[in-house]
Amino acid sequence: MWYGMWKSNLFEKSSSFDSICGSMDEVFTENNSGLFLIELPTESYYETSLFTIKNLLENGFKGIYVSFQRPAKNIYSWFKQFDIDLDKVKVLDGTNESENKNEALPKNVERIFDKIHKNLQNVKSNKKFVFIDSITTMALINSDSWSESFSNHLIDLKDNVNFEKIIFLVNVSKDLSEKKLVKNISSYADGFFYIGNSKEGYSIEVVKPNVLT
Repeated sequence: MWYGMWKSNLFEKSSSFDSICGSMDEVFTENNSGLFLIELPTESYYETSLFTIKNLLENGFKGIYVSFQRPAKNIYSWFKQFDIDLDKVKVLDGTNESENKNEALPKNVERIFDKIHKNLQNVKSNKKFVFIDSITTMALINSDSWSESFSNHLIDLKDNVNFEKIIFLVNVSKDLSEKKLVKNISSYADGFFYIGNSKEGYSIEVVKPNVLT
């Protein structure tokens, strides 16, 4: 895999999602802020995404869900089904389907990150997150120059808020992991979560880039 140069230092299997959340908690506790890539199983993509969001909220985080996959109204509908507190997470819609100016994202990359940053400032918590779904969708529908600009702005935002506890989680599709955009962001990531799902249960591999093989 594209992250093969990183050394895995944690691997777990469980029949429930609890141990996955526990492994994430361990990583988040060690970092005041960080950029983490997360690869989710295709067969339970949204279920696992929503469990991840719910876990963050239950551990005192509040934040922003940036969706390039599905319109905000769909994401909010799923949030309600999973009993996710809508007062603790706001959806920004990058699908061009929202008519709500407060949640719709512009196409210009600089303005996208201006809006993300502004909404982060409005989050009333000392533990914040930005969940981007997904980076590989953007790589498919946008030009290389747009994608490069997006990754550069993301890295700049992460570096500029490192005095706060802000976790950036970026969804990645396994099939598109070789895209230039993903490779660029991965070189600046603080960690990588690979989550699998089989008849034996969920599995998680946590990879940290600062531990080289």
